[in-house]
Amino acid sequence: MQDWYQQTLDALALAGKGEPTQKAYVRAVRMLKQFYDKTPDLVSEAELRNYLLHRRQVDKWAPNTLKIAHAGLKFFFTHVEPRDWPTLELVKAPGEKRLPVVLDVSDVQRLLACVHTPHNHAYPVYACGLHLSEALNLEVSDTCAEPVEALTASAA
Repeated sequence: MQDWYQQTLDALALAGKGEPTQKAYVRAVRMLKQFYDKTPDLVSEAELRNYLLHRRQVDKWAPNTLKIAHAGLKFFFTHVEPRDWPTLELVKAPGEKRLPVVLDVSDVQRLLACVHTPHNHAYPVYACGLHLSEALNLEVSDTCAEPVEALTASAA
């Protein structure tokens, strides 16, 4: 293949991919080329499999990084240099599971202590996605499992 880079960009443009996607996909192919020090059209399926395993197990790429690299390589080996390789369909990166940040009572009290105008106290309610009527009818027992006595004792 003479100019894999330009052919990849042309195929991505024809497919209607945006500039960030084009950069990410071309980068994925370029990294494969650099890894084996040969043009991507000369890479075998076994080499591709070993490359993806190396990135996952040795380099410890994050799941989303692996997904982007896989998508770029799959695009290249499907549309630019067509190959019917099962490896392109096999790769699955596990999803990242992140816990949401939950503020405790002291964090909320410190946050509200910084607010000096009464109407700005409504922003935390807005951030929770509550309607005005829901916020006006909120009780402490609606927001936590601790008894009210424990909250007032810890706040004192």
